[in-house]
Amino acid sequence: MGYGLVEAGQELAQAISLHMAERLDEAGAIYMQLLAQQPENPDLLFLLGTLRVQQGALHDAQAALSNLLRVHPRHVDGWAQLAEVYRSMGQIAEALHCYRQVLLLAPENVAARTGEAACLDELLASAQQAMQAALDAYQQRDFPAAIQWATESLNRFPSAVAWNNLGVVYKEQGNLPEAENALRQAISLAPDYAEAWSNLGNVYWVQYRYADALDPYERAVKLQPNNPVSWNNLGNGLQAAGRLDEAVEAFERALQLQPDFAMAHWNHGIAALLKGDYRTGWDEYEWGFACGLRPLKFQSVPVWQGESGARLIVYAEQGFGDVLQFVRFMHVLPAKVTRLALVVPVELQRLLQRSFPAVQVATESGVNTQEYTAVLPLMSVPHRLGLVETADLTIPAPYLKVDQAKATRWRERISGNAGMQIGIAWQGSRKHKSDLLRSVPAEQLVQALAGGGVSLHSLQAGPDAPEAPQNVTDWRAEIQDFDDLAAIVNELDCVVTVDTAVAHLAGALGKHVYLLLPFAPDWRWGRYSESCVWYDRMHLIRQPSPGEWDAVMQRLEDALIKK
Repeated sequence: MGYGLVEAGQELAQAISLHMAERLDEAGAIYMQLLAQQPENPDLLFLLGTLRVQQGALHDAQAALSNLLRVHPRHVDGWAQLAEVYRSMGQIAEALHCYRQVLLLAPENVAARTGEAACLDELLASAQQAMQAALDAYQQRDFPAAIQWATESLNRFPSAVAWNNLGVVYKEQGNLPEAENALRQAISLAPDYAEAWSNLGNVYWVQYRYADALDPYERAVKLQPNNPVSWNNLGNGLQAAGRLDEAVEAFERALQLQPDFAMAHWNHGIAALLKGDYRTGWDEYEWGFACGLRPLKFQSVPVWQGESGARLIVYAEQGFGDVLQFVRFMHVLPAKVTRLALVVPVELQRLLQRSFPAVQVATESGVNTQEYTAVLPLMSVPHRLGLVETADLTIPAPYLKVDQAKATRWRERISGNAGMQIGIAWQGSRKHKSDLLRSVPAEQLVQALAGGGVSLHSLQAGPDAPEAPQNVTDWRAEIQDFDDLAAIVNELDCVVTVDTAVAHLAGALGKHVYLLLPFAPDWRWGRYSESCVWYDRMHLIRQPSPGEWDAVMQRLEDALIKK
């Protein structure tokens, strides 16, 4: 005789009775026996799930209730019971989902509403703990840990803030595609999230995608018009786009909102210098120390305020090119002080000692600070001396002196080459933040110069100097420092270079220089002119649009033909 409905009903009643009497093992055995015959019976699945909860077998309870809801997705009590199981297992996100399923089916269910709120509170607190751990790791520059914790925070409680923070960490780590994706996620959750828009602009900015950065920056300012950081970022975007007057206004707005905003002061100064407003520019350039962008050395010695009779140390800062540009002011200082030392990198020492014999030129370890009463960074000299007019900055070249014996030897070596002797430099220091923008492919430069009966000489020097391309004489092995390089440059007919120290060296030696500039140039080259305040024989050839080197090469060819 088969197992009929009557017998099944009797077995179920017996199991329920045992269940109520808390004879759980016996009841569970009967439930399992019945489920073998009726695997999708909602009552059996629910009862078994409830019984497993009472037994403390939460994983078994979760399996039974999940089976119930798979085949009966509108079982309100099943969702409610599964929510409690997940909460007991510490799986709060899963519990929250179950409570919300209950509320979809029974919106007035008070217990589910209370459970949902409790889960949200717990998830939020847990997410905040994870995000704090992410921020702590970020402060310690431990980016992998910061990403792990930020991701954990998102898993616990997805939020625009968490996505924004994850985007910032990815940016600092250098993973820009993931940074952009995270910030886009933040904006999709909160379209009015100004900080996320601003950070997205920063991600584009560090990729030199200046046109893309402007829109996020403008959105951030519209959303938070009283946020000085947003105005500062917008100023950077406008400056890179060539909208210089608007950039200055943006920086000034940032400073109205936060007068001690060091980075906005610095950026305002750079924009002023780019415009040729040296009075404002030199004043604001001093904020570079507060930004950590200018080094403070010899801090045991007072900073020179311009007093007469001081024994003064002037120390080099920034790159080699900055030093070669600003040593022009060294001829003014001896009349102001009783003793003068110039501290420079060793690569510049021989050249600058010959050029300024009245000055002690030394490396940082070679100067005795106890013999001096004041110190000044080299790039603060024009500010301290009040040199704010264009005429104050233009020093007749050459103001650097080469080793004549070396120059004679190089003249003899170079004179055997046919045609015009042109020195070229196509790449700056790879450590420079804008090197990708300012450097040009060597082959592209050589192609623009070839075919005119010229001889090309590589002026790339230093331990990381690139190999010269075909048809260019490579002198790297014979250049130990700038003294050697100056002797070579002195014997050339002209120099073609990107914005690197070679440009300043050649300009300071009075050579004819063709300087190839990116669309958004460094402040010292101004924004529009083809002539140069700093070097009277320098011709500036600018990109007409970001990344447009082809037009620069055509203009270079035209300029050389005219010459």
